[in-house]
Amino acid sequence: MFDQSFAVGDNVRTYGGEVPHHTRLPRYVRGKRGVIGRVLGMHVFADAHASDRGESSRWLYTVVFDGHELWPQDRGATQQVSIDAWEPYLQPA
Repeated sequence: MFDQSFAVGDNVRTYGGEVPHHTRLPRYVRGKRGVIGRVLGMHVFADAHASDRGESSRWLYTVVFDGHELWPQDRGATQQVSIDAWEPYLQPA
């Protein structure tokens, strides 16, 4: 098993590149900075499972993004958006 890399309040950046296979990482958050809002435990890593690489359980986190980070051209983007993201999608920011 893998040790948990992130804790609530940690700043992270999502993977910013193209993914040549099934992924649950939405394009609009790729390469963006967010904050860990919740640690959800270990779950089946959908990217691996969808491509017949087994369950490959990984840590899953809720990541909260500021609207200005996601849509910098929209000065009125004051909302926050959260997604659930597996650890392989994340790096320290």
